[in-house]
Amino acid sequence: MVKLTSIFIFIYGALLVAPGYYYSPLESTWKAPATLALSAVPLLLMTVTTPPFVTFVHLTLPIWARASSARLHRYAQAIPSTAELDVTTMRWIWPRVTHLRISELHIDANAIGAMTIKREVPEALKQRPWWTWRPLKSFYVAGKSAGKIPERGVWDETLQCIVRGWDKPGLRGKMFVR
Repeated sequence: MVKLTSIFIFIYGALLVAPGYYYSPLESTWKAPATLALSAVPLLLMTVTTPPFVTFVHLTLPIWARASSARLHRYAQAIPSTAELDVTTMRWIWPRVTHLRISELHIDANAIGAMTIKREVPEALKQRPWWTWRPLKSFYVAGKSAGKIPERGVWDETLQCIVRGWDKPGLRGKMFVR
């Protein structure tokens, strides 16, 4: 909601208020660029201070977990660290899909007021060419699953597995919430 509001504030300032100041014979012309710059502030602050918003999470399921709802929930409650996710995020206007393993994710304990999931990026992805997108390292998750979901509760159970974390040598107690 904050993202949408900041986009509308920018559009309103850029398309309605700033041209009104520019073409008005009663107002000075410096107010038009100032209005344009000030209407962009909420959009820039939202972009800099927040991670991308997660819109969809697609979990790759084994064939046996697709057979029934009970098997799906049993798989989601004890999800293995090798499970793969496709996380679709929105930063500005276009979506971005990130393919990752669930063991790369952990809850950020330093996030204020939002559930932010951090990603431990593998070394192979860090060595990318300069013209490609950098791998995403943090995601904003709204918590409970909402919207049109075929099986309710699967994301909540998967999120609990992410909160519990996986044992990794040298990282115990530093990154994972137990």
